[in-house]
Amino acid sequence: MHRVSDKSIQAAQEHALLAKKHGLIVERCGKVLQKRSDQSLEECGHFLEEYGTLIQYYAQLSYHYAQSLHSQDDAQSLYLYQQAVEAHVNATQVHIQAVNAYTYEVEKVLKTIDRKRTPQ
Repeated sequence: MHRVSDKSIQAAQEHALLAKKHGLIVERCGKVLQKRSDQSLEECGHFLEEYGTLIQYYAQLSYHYAQSLHSQDDAQSLYLYQQAVEAHVNATQVHIQAVNAYTYEVEKVLKTIDRKRTPQ
């Protein structure tokens, strides 16, 4: 069996920490949108906050698996590395969903602004 290299372990940990930062940013963005007086933006803010929390959950899971790699034998380390990567993929997929939701709301707001600026 092959053992996961220290370089791969370090990369997995760094990716997990970066994903956690992304989750915090998404969550913060959601909280800001919830303070808006527009119902659609408030709802989007709730979704983004939940997405941010979920991204952080998967990031923490990924980090946990990556940390556990240091103390495992070869067979177990490959399994844990796979779990760390899968959790990171999940965090990334949720992040993409959050960005799509945010982009959709921004486009709606911009269209509203354009309609207000365009003479009737």
